[in-house]
Amino acid sequence: MPESREPPRSPPAPSGLVGTLLALVGAIRDWRQLAVLLVLVVVGAVGFFLYENRARLGLAFEQLLTGPPTLMLADGATAQTALRQLTTQLGLVVAPVAGAVVWHVDIAHNRRVIVAIETSPEVAAAVPELRLGTVTPLFLRTPGVHGHALLMGVLDGEMACGAPTGVRTVHDGLDALMPVVCMVGIPPSAEALVGTVAVGFARPLSAQQTDIVKATMKAAAEVLGVYR
Repeated sequence: MPESREPPRSPPAPSGLVGTLLALVGAIRDWRQLAVLLVLVVVGAVGFFLYENRARLGLAFEQLLTGPPTLMLADGATAQTALRQLTTQLGLVVAPVAGAVVWHVDIAHNRRVIVAIETSPEVAAAVPELRLGTVTPLFLRTPGVHGHALLMGVLDGEMACGAPTGVRTVHDGLDALMPVVCMVGIPPSAEALVGTVAVGFARPLSAQQTDIVKATMKAAAEVLGVYR
């Protein structure tokens, strides 16, 4: 007897989202129904995109309302911690640090305010004005007083090292206590200046040591500039 064969089974109907879509497409009878389906698909896709990216879109909308963030100097506690770490690192790797200061700079009003400071007892005794909150002119206007080379380099976005005449008021004793001072802007670029970091060393630096100082101070200055 010839073998009896079962009729071929039809493949199972798609289930889930695919099956639903196929059922909707199969139910279309005219162009109006097709238009409604297309609108529903587009609205669903847009809604899914908005839901998945809700955090980014919320942040972008907030920035749109509040405007772009403003570059500011880090708070005093952060600046003090960063300065202490900087002086410790430079003192161990390069040369003894005689003093270091973080200034908040206000170019429009030609003034700077000390927000963080680390000094040796000798420098603190020689320059009692070097203390938290001291306000001094950014550029000295006293006749016969020169020495803004370091500051001019910082304003050009450079990292400058030299004699301390560009970072003091009138204290001739600083030359003996710190023959070399290095200064960098916050941020360490030609952007709008919000502060400076100055580190004075107890002895002259070699060219290799100066390169290490510049790289280390630039990294510290990056941390001290924040956007809010």
